[in-house]
Amino acid sequence: MKWNSLRGQTIVFFSALLLALTLAEVCLQLIGLGHPILYEKSVLWGYSPRPNQTERRLKGSRVTIDQNGFRIATPLEKGKEILFFGDSIAYGGSYIDDKKIFSSLTCEILNAQIKGSRYSCANAAVNAYGLRNMLSRMIYVENQFPGAAMILTVISDDFYRNFSQLSGLPYFTVSPPEPFPGTVELLAFSMDSVRSWLRFRKSAGAAHGEVASLSDRISSRIEVGMVVHALHDFIKRRIQDGKQTVLIWSPSRDWFNGIQDEDEKYPYDKLQALGIRIVDMTPGLRESKRSHSEIYYDEAHLGQEGHQIYAQIISDILAKELETN
Repeated sequence: MKWNSLRGQTIVFFSALLLALTLAEVCLQLIGLGHPILYEKSVLWGYSPRPNQTERRLKGSRVTIDQNGFRIATPLEKGKEILFFGDSIAYGGSYIDDKKIFSSLTCEILNAQIKGSRYSCANAAVNAYGLRNMLSRMIYVENQFPGAAMILTVISDDFYRNFSQLSGLPYFTVSPPEPFPGTVELLAFSMDSVRSWLRFRKSAGAAHGEVASLSDRISSRIEVGMVVHALHDFIKRRIQDGKQTVLIWSPSRDWFNGIQDEDEKYPYDKLQALGIRIVDMTPGLRESKRSHSEIYYDEAHLGQEGHQIYAQIISDILAKELETN
C-alpha cells in the first residue's frame, strides 16, 4: 500500500514538473527564445553568423542571414551595393526586425528619394566585434564586392576589444536541443552570465576605467593607437581608390546626454587627431528632439526610433555623395 502511494506521489510530482517545464517552454518560445541565430568560427575575422538562416526572435522580429553571412531585409542585388559593418549597434539585435534596422532603412529611403536608382543594402556587422574583427572582415568582403560603398559604425568599446573570439561569447554554434530549446537557451545564457561575472568582474570594471592599473591603462591606450592607425590606413587606401567609405561614430546614451567618460572619448580624439573624417551622430540625434528613452534601447544600443534617425542621416550623406562619384 505504501509502495503504491509513493509511486503515485512520484508520478504526480514528475507530471507536474513536466507540465511546468512545458508551460515555461511555451512562454519562452512565445517571447522569441529557443531558436537563436547560429554562429561559426572564422580564421580571418574570428566568427560571424552562419549563412542561410532566418528566425523569429524577440517581439516577433525576423532575423535573416543570407548566403554571405550578412543580415538582410531583401536579397542583396549586384550593382549599387551598400554594405554596413560594425558590432551589435549596427547589427541591430534580435529585438529589431530586419526591415527596421538602419542598414535596411537606408536603402529604403535612398531608393524613394533618388528616382531610377536601385541601391541594395546588406549588414555585415556582428555582435561583440572589436575593430580588428571588423577590419579583417571588411578587407575580405571588399574583394567580393569591390564596387560597394562601406559604412562602418563604431563605438568606443570597439577600439579596446582587440580580436574577439567566439569561444568567449554566449552564442550558439548548434541549435539548443529539443524538446525544450527555449529553456536551454535561457539557462545557458544565465549560466554564462553568472560565470563571467564571477570570474571576470574585476577585470571588466578595470576595462571601463573604474579600477584600472597604470599598466592596464597604458596597454589599452597602445591598443587604441594601433587599431586607429590600422583604420586610418584602410580608409585612406579606399579613398585613394575612389571607393565610398563612411565612418559613423555612435555615441552612448551618456555621451548623448553630455557625459563623456575619458576612456570613451580617447578613441574619438585619436581619430580626429589623424584627420579621419567622422560622422558623429550626436548632433543629429539631438536635432531630432527625441529623448534618450526614445532613441536608445539600453546604454548603447538603438531602439526603433534611433534606427530611423540613423538611416535618415546616413541616406542624406549618401544621396549627396554617391551620385557624384
